[in-house]
Amino acid sequence: MARYIRYWYTYRTIVAVLLAVVLSGAIYWLYTQQLACDSRVGQCIVNVSVHPEDRFGFQSNPDPNIVIVGIDNQSVKDVGSYPVPRSVYAQALKNLEAAGAAVVAFDIVFPDPREPQTDRKFADALASATVPVVLAYAGDNTVNGSGKLIQTAPNTSPPGIDQIPLRIFRCADSNADPGAPCKQPYPNVVLASTDIKPDADGVTRRIPMFVQPACIATGACKTPVIDTFGFAAYRAWALQGLNGPDLTESQGQATFGTAWAKPLPVDDTGSALINYFGPPGNYKQGGRYISFGDVYAGRAPADKIKGSIVLVGYYNLTSVNDSVRATTSAGAGEGAGGSMAGIEMHANVAQMLIPPLPNAVPKFLAPESPLVVFLLLLVLALVTAVAVARLSILVGLLVTAVALIAFTFAMSFLSFNHGSPPAPLHPLPALALANSHATPPPLPHAHPA
Repeated sequence: MARYIRYWYTYRTIVAVLLAVVLSGAIYWLYTQQLACDSRVGQCIVNVSVHPEDRFGFQSNPDPNIVIVGIDNQSVKDVGSYPVPRSVYAQALKNLEAAGAAVVAFDIVFPDPREPQTDRKFADALASATVPVVLAYAGDNTVNGSGKLIQTAPNTSPPGIDQIPLRIFRCADSNADPGAPCKQPYPNVVLASTDIKPDADGVTRRIPMFVQPACIATGACKTPVIDTFGFAAYRAWALQGLNGPDLTESQGQATFGTAWAKPLPVDDTGSALINYFGPPGNYKQGGRYISFGDVYAGRAPADKIKGSIVLVGYYNLTSVNDSVRATTSAGAGEGAGGSMAGIEMHANVAQMLIPPLPNAVPKFLAPESPLVVFLLLLVLALVTAVAVARLSILVGLLVTAVALIAFTFAMSFLSFNHGSPPAPLHPLPALALANSHATPPPLPHAHPA
């Protein structure tokens, strides 16, 4: 009997190892399918774009160097008209300058002329700006490029809409051709991309850090790459102006001079994972929000504005769709992603770029390495399968359950202390399924005397 049981356990161990290897390979293949589903819609065989790691997150306070100025419903009542006249933006800019704003970034597109008088007032305010001003330059139909996101123009394939701001909002030289290159740019005005590229499930987990503007295709500019909106605002704040090092990329790592203690990880399209610091409304609840109407009326508290990155944009304004789907933890558990105002998403991007302390490591997120994922799957499956090979069904299930819980907590702790979002979707099934062979050994048949 003892020899029989020993042979049976040896057989089960061999089966366990083979099962673990097969399971690891199968689940790793599902992992690669998730990556394909996320980045290339329709180019994956099995749609397994599921992200339980979205629900792992800890809310933190908004950065005191960032303030959102939201164009909300109350603002429209205060201003008295919608769309907001550009002369109102001019007055708001002047008031923010007077209050000591370090940077003013408008997450609002200004591609078309309106009333000549109001347009001129805003142009004059931009031309005479004493602080860096970031103007949004959005693309209508962007495509992925090598290390960058590419805006399209009417004459490109696929076609797009060039939403570059009016020449009078960025150029001192007059030219009847609105698409002519800018020979005398305003010294304190810079264009930045507000383009995003959501994953296949519609959730915005990444932000393109390098964007090729559509004006390259039309000949209206010679700048091959512009920054994303949040980085452009942060850069101007960190440099206290627009002159200085640019963001550069090499082998999947983006660096900004010597400002960061470690590089920012980016994927093959030059996009970085967004570190959401809280759910929608986090900046408002944390006291880093001002209604645009208060800024325009000159009653905004100067202590919130002085020295800050001021981001101006639509904030839950009725009938204006300017929101993104954030990860579920940031979205307060709203299914597959909570709705967050676009300007707040850009605020999170800017916040993750600011080191919490001088010479400290910024709050970047680093995606897991596919090799690490595969090795983790293989090791977990092997250890679990071999461990339960000599256990009864009940004890094996108990050990597996404890391992599942312990792994989940360990992944959460390690991930958020090392800047990498946890990835429990694939290792957890590997742990659970590796226990599937845990059956007690059958007794040998009795033989008649």
